Formats: sequence, C-alpha cells, structure tokens
Amino acid sequence: MLCAGARREWITLVVTTALLAAGAAVLGWWWASLMIVVLGGVVLLTFRDPNRNPPSQRGVVVSAADGRVSSIHVLEDCAPLGGRTLCVRVFLSLLNVHVVRIPCYGRIASIEHRPGRYVSALNPASVEENESVTLVIEHPTSQASVAVVRLIAGQFARTVRLFVQEGQTLQRGQRLGIILLGSTAEVYLPDAAVADCVVSEQDRVRAGESVIVGVRGEGSAS
Repeated sequence: MLCAGARREWITLVVTTALLAAGAAVLGWWWASLMIVVLGGVVLLTFRDPNRNPPSQRGVVVSAADGRVSSIHVLEDCAPLGGRTLCVRVFLSLLNVHVVRIPCYGRIASIEHRPGRYVSALNPASVEENESVTLVIEHPTSQASVAVVRLIAGQFARTVRLFVQEGQTLQRGQRLGIILLGSTAEVYLPDAAVADCVVSEQDRVRAGESVIVGVRGEGSAS
C-alpha cells in the first residue's frame, strides 16, 4: 500500500518514470530505459505505508521512523522540555519506509518549520543546518511537554509533509507525516523521565513498533 497522504508525489513519479522510460526506448536506449524503470521503482518504494502494530504495554516510547539508530546522546538543555534531554536519532535510507509516526500518546502542542540548507544526511552538519520540522507533544491532561519529534530534510528529501495539525491528540504509533526521499528523525525525551534506553547505536528500528525507551511516571511520554 502506498501512502495516501503523498498521492500527488508518487503519481507524478510514476508518470514521469513511464514517460522517460518510453522516450529512451523509442530512441533505442534500452539500457537507459531499464535503468530509469529500476530507479523509479526504488524511489516508489519509499512511499509504501504498511500497517504497524504499536506495543500495548504502558511506559514505553516507540521509534518515530524506520531506519538505523545513528546516535543516542544527552543534551544539557532542550528548550521545549527543559533540563537534560535524551535524543534518539534515526537515519532513513532510500530503502526504508518514509512514513513517520508519533512515538507516544499525546497532543500536538506546536509545530515549527525551520528553513535551512539541504546538506547530505550523512554529513553530521546536516542535523544543525538543514531544513526541519519540530513537533512538541504534550500530555493531554497535564499539558506538560513530554516529547519532541524533529524531522530533518536531507540533500534530496526537500519535503516534509505532515498529516496532522496543532491541537490533535494521537495514540502511540499513529501517522505524523512523510519525509520524502530519506533523511533523519529525532525523538527527544526528558532525561529524568527515562527509565531505560533499550536500543543501541546501529540498531534497526521500525516506526510505531520498535520500543526505543522505557519511561517512568504517569505524566511522562508513553
């Protein structure tokens, strides 16, 4: 199943691929035509949107994206959350599903778009310099900020399309949007609420299913 929220993009991709491949074939460039079809097929795979089954247990946070855990680190201060903050960063390759999901139950308190560059996601500078969208998630009852999700564009992924808006309350694992053509997704959690980080760098994770952190407290992300 392909992502309904990005239908315009993948239909454009299919039509463009078909026209270019047909044009190359008419000119007798069969290898070029085949390569265009293969490349178009690979890119089309990034739009797939499989169903996911979030874990039922309380007190856990799941990955926001499919991919490889590229960094786990603690920041001394993260403005929306305040104080020491754990960050789990996931790199999405061209072969991963690109639909991103909310890591915990909560309400979308704010959405901030930050313009920036389009440095390759393999370059560490991309995390600070590239265009990004930041979503602050708050507990629906206490209205305390419990998590932050940051979606970072890459060299080719110049579009982050959200399916949600401020004020929406979502269950853990529901769709947030899609990052077109791969990049990076980060989940930030208050370090004081983290009971256990259950993933390591280089681990492979799946959005909405793979548990990345166990948390403590009724008002924390879960």
